[in-house]
Amino acid sequence: MNCPTNYPLSFLDRRHMGWRRQCPTATNRTGGALALILLLTILILTLGGFAINLAQMQLVRTEMQVASDASARAANRIFASTRSLPQAQSMGQTVANNNRVNGRTLILRGSDYELGTAVRNNLHQRYQYTPGGANPNSIVLRTEMSDSSPTGPVQLFMPGFLGIDSTNITMESRSTQVELDIALVIDRSGSMAFRADQVAALPHPWNGGAPLPAGFNFGHAAPNPSRWRDTVAGIQVFLNELNQTAQLEHVALATYASGAQVDLNPTTNYGGIMSQLDSYSNGFSGGGTNIQSGLRAANNALVHANARPWAVKVIVLMTDGLRDAGDEISQARSLARDGVMIFTVTFAQEANQARMVTVANIGGGKHYHATNASSLSAVFRDIARQMPTLVTR
Repeated sequence: MNCPTNYPLSFLDRRHMGWRRQCPTATNRTGGALALILLLTILILTLGGFAINLAQMQLVRTEMQVASDASARAANRIFASTRSLPQAQSMGQTVANNNRVNGRTLILRGSDYELGTAVRNNLHQRYQYTPGGANPNSIVLRTEMSDSSPTGPVQLFMPGFLGIDSTNITMESRSTQVELDIALVIDRSGSMAFRADQVAALPHPWNGGAPLPAGFNFGHAAPNPSRWRDTVAGIQVFLNELNQTAQLEHVALATYASGAQVDLNPTTNYGGIMSQLDSYSNGFSGGGTNIQSGLRAANNALVHANARPWAVKVIVLMTDGLRDAGDEISQARSLARDGVMIFTVTFAQEANQARMVTVANIGGGKHYHATNASSLSAVFRDIARQMPTLVTR
């Protein structure tokens, strides 16, 4: 019913006295609208506050995941190289300090870390994790923002809605040292018959370098001491370190001089690698330094039927001198495009460290330089402990 408002009062008095009683007043209409607006405003604010808090919690979860993954990976890399859980925990906290969550730093406790063993047998299988183990290769990091954690709970941006001012969030990350197929690429050029503290120079033509050891000629047993003997000892240290890991790395051997060859395709028989090196020690022939050919041979080994398609491919390249053929940098670029990581080792004073730094940088690995037998063994030990890790959860 529409209420007339433009009739004369006398007309309303005579015929429509009931209309004023039946029609709502302007005050009643306004009051109803205000009540509806108030109700909708409260609803919108409540839903808006809830949406803001929900978005904040999702952002905090993302920040916690990033911080947890980075801390777990950093901790596992330190544990792999030192086998010290306290040092790993310290590094985990250092990385957490650089990844703030909800504007705060995650405070990690020793009990937040767990050592375990994770293995898989093929590319399509998930890592099967078991806490503990004789040679753990995984670190689980459980981060927490709650009333019971040192960091405290997440304080909501819009507190008070539904009686909630804060919330608890937990996160878990696991970092695992991955399965590796490794190719050792070892220099067996003529200069490897010299000692590390000598300037290598062949007697013909003589150019001022040190002479070959008395009684030695190429084809004889390698002199002791010599760069070659020092390298063989360093490789034994490298393989001993691999024997201490939870996973079983497959290792190939390629050696090079003027040319290169694959001596052993990827194998778990580390004793066979040492036997092959010993055969060179017993009859050391020497030759030029074609580093590119060594990298090419390594690539052939890493795509052999013995290689595992799910394993990370790594090359450890060792040289003591200057290349005299080939272009190892272009070969490194080709390997890097195939996802192969390259570590480089230079030994003795005349090695071209700058080019090997470039090769390592291209391959996403690291360059090392050694000047004597003990430092070379330390280098191989460190490389074995610097193998890649993966966030697996």
